[in-house]
Amino acid sequence: MPRVVGMFMLVLSGFIFQFVYRRDYRYYAYAVFARSFIVLVLTALYFTTSDPLFLVLDAIVLVGLLPSIYVLAIGRPPSSEH
Repeated sequence: MPRVVGMFMLVLSGFIFQFVYRRDYRYYAYAVFARSFIVLVLTALYFTTSDPLFLVLDAIVLVGLLPSIYVLAIGRPPSSEH
């Protein structure tokens, strides 16, 4: 199970990296929402099972989520369309 969760987290981080690399911010808000949902679910799973693995996975997702929120809120480049 942890390997499957890790696989999905790696794939999600790959998508988010592509958003930033290509400077395409159209779907970036959804990516932040998706990772926030993952944090909520992993936290709920921890409180349900008391398995510390879910806390570790939470920390991994949060390490990427916090800079993403910063980029979305403050670092978003102005639109180049006139």
